[in-house]
Amino acid sequence: MGRSPSAGALASILALGLLVAPAAPAAADTGTAPREIAVFPESPPTVFAHEAIVFAGATGFLHRRDASTDYLWTRYDSGETVVVKDLAGLSPLALRSAGGDLVLIRGQVPAKPAPGKFSVLDLSDQSWQQLAPPTGYILLGFFGRTLLARTGTSGVAPELFTLAADGTWTGTAVSGLPAGANATITPIGDLTSAVLPYSTPGGSLRYGLLDLATASVRPLSGPVGGGSSGGWRLTGDSVAWASVVNGEGVYQIFSRSGVTTGTNTEARVLTTASERLARSVIVGDGVVGAMLEPESPYYRFPAISASTDATSGTTVLPMLDWGSTALVQAPDGRALAVGGTSAKDWAVHRLSAEPGTAPAATPLLPVRDAVGNAGLVYHQGQVRHAQTEIDPTTGTMRYAVFNHPLVTDASTRAGGTPLRGKPPAACPSDVPCLPLVEGNRTGAAYVAPGLNGAADTLVRFDTDAYNSQETPLTTHHGRLVDVGNGYVLVNDGATNNQQVVDVARGAVVRTAPTTGAALWFSTLWTATGTAGQLKAVDLTNGRTTRTVSTGTPCVPSEVQTSARWLWWACGSAGPAGVYDLQGNRALTVPAGPAQLGDGFLVRHEAGALRLTDFHDGTVRAPVELADLPVGNPADGRRLTWAVDRHGAGVAYVDANDAVHVLDTGVPATSVQLGGYETSGDAFPRAEVPGMSVVVHPTRPLVSWTMTISRKWTGEVVHRASGGTVRELFLVSWNGRLASGQPALNGPYRWTVTGTTGEGSSAVTIGSAEFRVGCGTFPFRGYDCYGGPGLLGVKSTGEGHWYGTRQTGTVPGRLYDNGWTDNWCLSCTGAARTTALVPFGDFNGDALPDLLVRDGNGYLKAHLGIGQLYFGANTTKSLGGGWGGYKAILAPGDLNSDHHDDILAVDTYGKLWLSTTTGAGGIRSRVQVGSGWNMYTRIIGAGDLNGDGHGDLLGIDTYGVMYRYLSNGRTGWSARARIYGGWKDYTAVIAIGDLNEDGHNDLLARDTHGVLWHYAGTGTGTFTGRVKAGTGWNMYKTLA
Repeated sequence: MGRSPSAGALASILALGLLVAPAAPAAADTGTAPREIAVFPESPPTVFAHEAIVFAGATGFLHRRDASTDYLWTRYDSGETVVVKDLAGLSPLALRSAGGDLVLIRGQVPAKPAPGKFSVLDLSDQSWQQLAPPTGYILLGFFGRTLLARTGTSGVAPELFTLAADGTWTGTAVSGLPAGANATITPIGDLTSAVLPYSTPGGSLRYGLLDLATASVRPLSGPVGGGSSGGWRLTGDSVAWASVVNGEGVYQIFSRSGVTTGTNTEARVLTTASERLARSVIVGDGVVGAMLEPESPYYRFPAISASTDATSGTTVLPMLDWGSTALVQAPDGRALAVGGTSAKDWAVHRLSAEPGTAPAATPLLPVRDAVGNAGLVYHQGQVRHAQTEIDPTTGTMRYAVFNHPLVTDASTRAGGTPLRGKPPAACPSDVPCLPLVEGNRTGAAYVAPGLNGAADTLVRFDTDAYNSQETPLTTHHGRLVDVGNGYVLVNDGATNNQQVVDVARGAVVRTAPTTGAALWFSTLWTATGTAGQLKAVDLTNGRTTRTVSTGTPCVPSEVQTSARWLWWACGSAGPAGVYDLQGNRALTVPAGPAQLGDGFLVRHEAGALRLTDFHDGTVRAPVELADLPVGNPADGRRLTWAVDRHGAGVAYVDANDAVHVLDTGVPATSVQLGGYETSGDAFPRAEVPGMSVVVHPTRPLVSWTMTISRKWTGEVVHRASGGTVRELFLVSWNGRLASGQPALNGPYRWTVTGTTGEGSSAVTIGSAEFRVGCGTFPFRGYDCYGGPGLLGVKSTGEGHWYGTRQTGTVPGRLYDNGWTDNWCLSCTGAARTTALVPFGDFNGDALPDLLVRDGNGYLKAHLGIGQLYFGANTTKSLGGGWGGYKAILAPGDLNSDHHDDILAVDTYGKLWLSTTTGAGGIRSRVQVGSGWNMYTRIIGAGDLNGDGHGDLLGIDTYGVMYRYLSNGRTGWSARARIYGGWKDYTAVIAIGDLNEDGHNDLLARDTHGVLWHYAGTGTGTFTGRVKAGTGWNMYKTLA
């Protein structure tokens, strides 16, 4: 095994994918030798094991694990742990410290019933004392072999009793209490002393320190017992009262020896955060505390020290287990705590501190539940490892899934989460397992069986197994065969049917008899029922797109697919083979359970994983990848080993549950477009203008570029690029150019290229068409989806708009929208149409309009709606007096204000300009020329030379055409001759860019009704004519 590569190189290695092969066995010869590229050790559980410390003694501690009711005793010195069976059935609240390693049980012990007696257990050797208190006395406490009790008579001092060898009690009256005081049950004590509460004759509660050796009480001075109680602590030389006073946590710490001897009776006051008081202990000469609320297994607060020196505020443990049992006072100025930095080092710790130093945590007992392998899946550069773990709140087994991405992008997240979805069915031999199958866009998935005859459920998740989604299925006890791009393939366990389910819709899109089948993105490959035949079905439309023959006399019972290859098998004994979808050839490979990669096959046999390489059409002899003993079940696919069919990767789980990842070294098929989803067309002026595409490459990418270009011209209008992509990426475009201007209406194409390794050349992955709608309208364009429009009006007034097919393969082919408008050419007065002038946007709504003059000389703008239709639209008047013009023209913008303007030629040949405001207004006319009577036809042709200004054409009586190029300042260049031959046309129309090459064109109709197309060159001239249609004499007017 070679030196491990860097993370970046590793991503590139896996992105490059596998080798490819076919033929009869030949000497092993892969592109590069297989090698191990990563090892992921067994993952710790996703949840912290819970350890409840019940009691901290002198030589060990009593505790419980997770939800278990067993009591465990662990020694400090050796770490030896034994089960304390005699405590079975007792609540932890029934156990009271009796000093040293002793616990007191006042009630009955189920394992040791002793009516009328109390019980004391020495945990160090599990020996019992079961004693009856002196007759007539009330038990106040028991410490070592000393019993504290009093009679029921008020005001009588309690007594300390010791047990003689003959079983009799010898009592000594407690001294030091005020006369008439009544003692109550001690809250805390050890083998040396105890805190003794008592009430004075006046009813006040007081506390004293009872010295067990002398049976004397010394009062504890100060405001002890006040505030919100945090309770007593007794350890080492410290006896302390903790309480919340005025919102602050206050510790009053007495010297036990000082109080007993009377040499130091004053409390040392130490303050701490009030929220840490309820869960706090004395360690050394300071305090360690942690927040307690909310008491939940999902909250783990730090344990923080408080002292009167510089060590205050030190974090002793970054995380503490939940509950009050995670931080417990121990003897000798120490404490026990359950916590750590992560589940890996979670343990019971002993906290200790020398005077003036910060507390230190020493691990005593690891707190970690066992985990085990439960499944493995490898998909597009990411390994998912399923493990079993214990739920500490219930003590039951559950699953967790750990992501190990080898190719990382924004969508990947390493680490593990517990599985919250419905449980999967048990694997063969009742082995716990999570049989995950993963596919693009669907994520990892499995089938959960229904209960009590209910149907199955599909459970799936992406990066987080905890946040899974569920889709109801109609199968019963089904098996998930494969997952594709939003589809799942399920064999129904109750019938002989196989279903393909569209996950997003939760709908069954195909049902057929169970057979060999597999998914590749949105394609289903399935056996047809004819021996040796397989077919591809496009699941988006249900059509069969390809059929192949393997040449074998059996119907495949199992099928797998990758970018270029199909693997099929007729049962576990074979025969089996692969089919090269690019080379159209069938190859024979060894039979047996296998997983297909991109150009290779992996089988598990004779305790080893073996690789068969066929990437170049030659089937090579098997190569051993790794030793892997046969487990239970014997077919360990997706349980103990897995193959990434999108690349060169193989992974397996060893005996220690570590995941090993191998690069087989097999060269991969060139990356392709596995599929895509799009939001549709781009509408740059809409509230939500963008067009977005989710692209699914068949392999991970190191980099990608999306180029958006106009369909007909190839002009690039937008580019986007990105780095590493494991499974998919999203590209959005708002339909605007870099300048912010909305792009031209019409068809566009996005094309994706990408690289699959550092230093590799970019390859084209795929492309698709879409449209820009209602963006920038071209000259003479009216339809939101692009192309110019041509209006033909019959003598009856019947108007037909013609557009061009934007989805075709050839631009500029006119089609008839039918009878759309009615323009009466023979009427009189206001009902008559005397001029139709295609215009740009008159009223500022970005939609082109149509100017129409009536028989009374009034001009109106029929406001466009983004369609080839103007018959009943809203109109806006431009006033009267337009009847005196023999021609009204709309060549485009003439004064560089970005609004289309109007030219008119009167009967004297004078040329008048009326500029528009772009908001439905028109300015007074200005004469900008004369002598235009020399032309029999004047045409507002739009921009002919690419400078953005509207130009004019004039045809004289000889049929010669001249051009006038606008200077953008309401003037024109000197006329320039184009060429003659225009005299024989009955109509010449400025059509705009008919052939979608970026230049404005002309249409001309001859006397025979033939329509001719003259393509603009962009330099003010036109190419030779091309026939564009016949039968156009049906129209009296063309505009």
